[in-house]
Amino acid sequence: MNVKDICQLQYKHIKGDTVEYVRAKTIETETEIKPIHFKLNKSISSIIKELGNQDNSPDAYMFNILYHGDSAQKIRKKVKNKIHLILSSGIKYFQNPIDKKNKNDFKNALKSFHTWVYNIFIKD
Repeated sequence: MNVKDICQLQYKHIKGDTVEYVRAKTIETETEIKPIHFKLNKSISSIIKELGNQDNSPDAYMFNILYHGDSAQKIRKKVKNKIHLILSSGIKYFQNPIDKKNKNDFKNALKSFHTWVYNIFIKD
């Protein structure tokens, strides 16, 4: 699930203990649209509870990042800013503090960050 999809999640996408949504990229490029399903595990539920929008009506966005009425340009800018924030804060934790300019170290940090995200939020 990419950041844009997370930003565009709405409470109506929760169906019991499952989340069902259509990727933004799929809507823009594919002719056959297939929804994606994943189980709403304890980690994801706690994140939504802690960081989610207090307004949990079906059309409300789960997270206060995007708002109804945002232009496509504004959505793109907000998503880009969120990606930058996530990567910069996550990568710093895994990157070697001695050699931050080393490209291999950055790649290793990025791989470690992705593995950590996978293990915490997806692998259940």
